[in-house]
Amino acid sequence: MKSYLYIISITFATIFYSCANNKLYPGIDFPHIGELTNGDTVVSDIPTDMVMRMYIVDSFALCHCFNALDNKLIHVYNTNSGNFVTSFGSTGRGPGEIDLSYSSYKQDERVVQIITDHTSQNIKFYLDSIFAGVNYFTSTPLNRNPNSDIFSFKDTLLISDFDFRKKYNYRFAIMNPQGDTIICYRDGTYKKDSPIAIHPNYSMLFTYTNGNFETEVFSLESNQITLANRVNYIDPNRVLDEEILKSKDYPGLASHIYASDKYIYTGWSNSLKSKGNDKSPSKLLIFDWSGNAKGFVTLEGQEHFFWMKAADEKNKKMYVIIKNSQGQLNIVRYDMSHLPLW
Repeated sequence: MKSYLYIISITFATIFYSCANNKLYPGIDFPHIGELTNGDTVVSDIPTDMVMRMYIVDSFALCHCFNALDNKLIHVYNTNSGNFVTSFGSTGRGPGEIDLSYSSYKQDERVVQIITDHTSQNIKFYLDSIFAGVNYFTSTPLNRNPNSDIFSFKDTLLISDFDFRKKYNYRFAIMNPQGDTIICYRDGTYKKDSPIAIHPNYSMLFTYTNGNFETEVFSLESNQITLANRVNYIDPNRVLDEEILKSKDYPGLASHIYASDKYIYTGWSNSLKSKGNDKSPSKLLIFDWSGNAKGFVTLEGQEHFFWMKAADEKNKKMYVIIKNSQGQLNIVRYDMSHLPLW
């Protein structure tokens, strides 16, 4: 009898654990569409404290490093051999160097753009030249709000959080490369600074807001900014302001997004108490370009995702930065072909 009861208790415990692991968060009904397993370590011990961005270009992984030992911002690795290839973009104040406050974006398959905050430079590195051993770049001064995020958008620039003083509720702006405003997008419901991602063909913008519970997709056709879809996953009347976020451990989407042709990939964190807290998102969420969730993915052998990831949709692979028990940052590649996405 005791043996029978033991078996029942173990069975129920297993079912409970499985169900809990397959839930994103209480009250949020996202489907669990699979697990990434049998990861292949592509690169071991990246010499940096943190990887701010990662891009996959053909058989290369480009890692935007923070506090790299040689002060190079972008480290390039061969994803077939795992070998270090080159690095480019030094920190500093001279020509071709990047101010210590910066952001990088993959403008297209052959250009990486870095925007500096204090020197207000729009710097473009051309990968074909860099792979050939020539550190070729162009640099354009910008006249812009230094507190905004900026993306390259066709032959113009798209600015997020344009009206940072919240005087006119101007949320986005499209500018020419010199920073002259072409058009502004006004949104009276906008409450919180939000990360954005732009489709590789520059046709759409994806973002989330309201405590990172609500996704929005905007059309960017013909230099216009038009809301195409908005999806709220909790409560359409719930809007979380900064004070609420500071005081309570609300869950939400982590602030780093990887946008690809078919899908948008981001992390889920059970606590957003600290501003910008993307520490160890526990699950990977996948959205389509309508802003609808395809589901979430868990990672075998890892309690948490390290927050940076990059998808190679052509080969159905996911590259994830994993910090091991020794504190080393490794690039681990997972197969995604079994997920119901293709």
